[in-house]
Order: sequence, then C-alpha cells, then structure tokens
Amino acid sequence: PTLPGAAPRPRLVGLAAFVASGLFFARPEDWLGVALAAGLLTVSAVTVARWSRRTGWGAAHRLHLAGGALLTYVWGGFALLSLEGDTTPFNLTAQSLLALSAIALLLRARTQPQE
Repeated sequence: PTLPGAAPRPRLVGLAAFVASGLFFARPEDWLGVALAAGLLTVSAVTVARWSRRTGWGAAHRLHLAGGALLTYVWGGFALLSLEGDTTPFNLTAQSLLALSAIALLLRARTQPQE
C-alpha cells in the first residue's frame, strides 16, 4: 500500500545512500562495528522501504539510491589503498579508471529514458 506524503527528492535519496554506505564502509572492524552495521542496515532498509511506498517514487530515485552507494566505493578504494600503503602508480591509475568508469556509468544511466 502507498504511504501518505510524497517521496523525497532523488538527490536526497542519493545523499542518504552515500552517507549510510560511507558510515557502513568506515565502521570499526570489531564487535562494536558489527552492532553499528546491524543498526545501520536496519535503519536504511526501513527508510528505503517507507520512502519507496510514497507517491512519486520512481526510476530516478532508484538510480540515485544505487549511485550514492556506488560513489562510496569510489572514495573507499582510494582510502583502502592509502591505509594499506599500496599507493603505487599502477594501483592509483587502476583505481582512478574504476572511479571514472563508475561515474561514467552513472552519467550514462541518468541520460537513459526513465519509465
């Protein structure tokens, strides 16, 4: 069933996905991190489930939701290379190509006809 109210703007959905996936990515790797991940996944799932049942939710929202999460892994790849001390020219070039490919994919998907 549809919930009352309008769906948030797609950019807000993308920003929320970027922040939530960034927090998930940067959480500590211990039991506190496991608890934080469980809470974050629960809040995110409930939020997306509620938003997607509102009037106006569509393809642009789904694209921004996926894009926000994807962009976390664009910066995350560089962060991991730095943390591992593996910032060789080859690795930075490869990560840059992956980042540019992800951004190109999002831009291409954005120009495709929507539902």
